[in-house]
Amino acid sequence: MTNSSLRKLGEYLHPYWKQVTIGVLTLLLVNGIGIYIPLLIRDSVDKLREALSFNQLFIYVLAVMGLATLMWLVRIYSRIVLFGVGRQIEFDLKQRVFEHLLTLEPG
Repeated sequence: MTNSSLRKLGEYLHPYWKQVTIGVLTLLLVNGIGIYIPLLIRDSVDKLREALSFNQLFIYVLAVMGLATLMWLVRIYSRIVLFGVGRQIEFDLKQRVFEHLLTLEPG
């Protein structure tokens, strides 16, 4: 993309910078959880080699299920926020086109 294209994109995104920031941060959180879950499973499998009680294993299972549920909820929230910004920008663009059409002569 050229510099002017990025500048135009920035102009459209600027009014929604808070929502975009929240959306990006939630995506980073989802990716962090997605990285942590396999590490947690690795730790539980490593502890299986030692003496691991049923209660400890159950805690690992609950932790993985809880993190997966949290990951799912945060991912849904990030999509709602970011797709909402996209819809708002689309509406703004349509509004600008419509306002420009109103300034043109009927012929």
